[in-house]
Amino acid sequence: MQRAVTSATALCFGFFTSLLALGAYILVLFSISGSLVLTLAVASLLGNGVIGRLVRHLAGLGFRQQALEADYRFALIHGRTHAESLAFLRGEAAVASELGRRFGALLTNLERLIRWRSLVDQSTGLYAFLMQFVPYLVLSAAYFSGRVSLGDLTVGSIAFGQVQAALSFLIDRADDVSSLFASLQRISDLEAVLPEPGPVPVPVPAAARRATVAASRSNKSSRPSGAGSTAAAAGAGAGLRLAGLQVAHPAGGPPLVDDLSLTLAPGERLLIRGPSGCDKTSLLRVICGLTSPAAGLLRCPAPEQTLVLPQQPFLPLGSLRDQLLFPGPRPGEAVPGDAVLRGVMERVGLVDLLDRYDDLAVVEDWNRVLSGGEQQRLGFARLLLRRPALAILDEASSALDLAAEHDLHVQLVATGPTLVSVGHRPSLRAFHQWELELLRGGRWRLAAIAALP
Repeated sequence: MQRAVTSATALCFGFFTSLLALGAYILVLFSISGSLVLTLAVASLLGNGVIGRLVRHLAGLGFRQQALEADYRFALIHGRTHAESLAFLRGEAAVASELGRRFGALLTNLERLIRWRSLVDQSTGLYAFLMQFVPYLVLSAAYFSGRVSLGDLTVGSIAFGQVQAALSFLIDRADDVSSLFASLQRISDLEAVLPEPGPVPVPVPAAARRATVAASRSNKSSRPSGAGSTAAAAGAGAGLRLAGLQVAHPAGGPPLVDDLSLTLAPGERLLIRGPSGCDKTSLLRVICGLTSPAAGLLRCPAPEQTLVLPQQPFLPLGSLRDQLLFPGPRPGEAVPGDAVLRGVMERVGLVDLLDRYDDLAVVEDWNRVLSGGEQQRLGFARLLLRRPALAILDEASSALDLAAEHDLHVQLVATGPTLVSVGHRPSLRAFHQWELELLRGGRWRLAAIAALP
């Protein structure tokens, strides 16, 4: 918007200045030679017509450049906004590839824009160079015959140059005009999609309330009897083992989780519960390798064998197929075909989405198009497609009804991964064998769940 206003203001003042110059010098030309005015009109019409075609193409490239730059900035902001979800999924390589593709398209168009801008500048310069000889060619016969004096010839050439510059104002400012057209086109597109302006509600400020919670850390002797026990014997590389794990805030302070020890054999399932603010997500960050533990031992499957499903799945910029396959196949793994992808979508209850988008190559703003429940179903579809050795779910079914949650967990358990879930719903207990309750002050309690599925 600022660019359009600044450019429009400069062009407006320049245009009116050219009109004043045109009005002042055109009378001088008429007094010297009418044929000179006719020649100027024809030459200006031809020159402006030729260069105008170049300017229209330049304006198109300028509009595309602004659109590509906006798309690239949007992709950067999209990645930054969902940075934690992206890190949990270890999709940096896929997002970097998409950013590289967008940046490559931006550079390619910029190269074309520079070439066309150079062509327009050279054409404008050549036109101005040739036009300075026109008054001498037109008046040469009259000068040598004595009908025009040397003073008239000089005044005529000066007036011709001023009038020609006034008539060629838009050609001389071709780059600015093309940029202004591109900016106005983007403003018009934005105005077309914005809703009609209405009354702006005045927000009523709410009274700020701050709750101060004094959490006293209990010593290890005050822990529940289940603390410090392990869930099962140490398993293979597809399991999970924590020994004396301590999770602390990066800025320092008392441990958020202290001396946590447990072992999950391959295929076992752990439910992590606790009140809000007891740092369940901090523990998941350590398990996923996003942050380092303050102390203790952590053994888990390799990153390519682990898949995290946060409460709001990360939806990359791309097609519906890209949403299902993100963060991409593992090295040496075949990419599933569209028939397999459609079958998985049907299994997780995305039949309506298939009806709306039969072509998996369609590109949309999926964060806006998909509801919260559809996004979580899409996350489960990724789990069923990827079949990781370790699946970590952080409130991954909170937007689903109980029937859908039950169906999706049944399918997930059937694939046999080691499962670590964070959730508050009592219904989740039916799909887990162990329950880890995080308490205040770094304390925790581990217990077996009696009712197994």
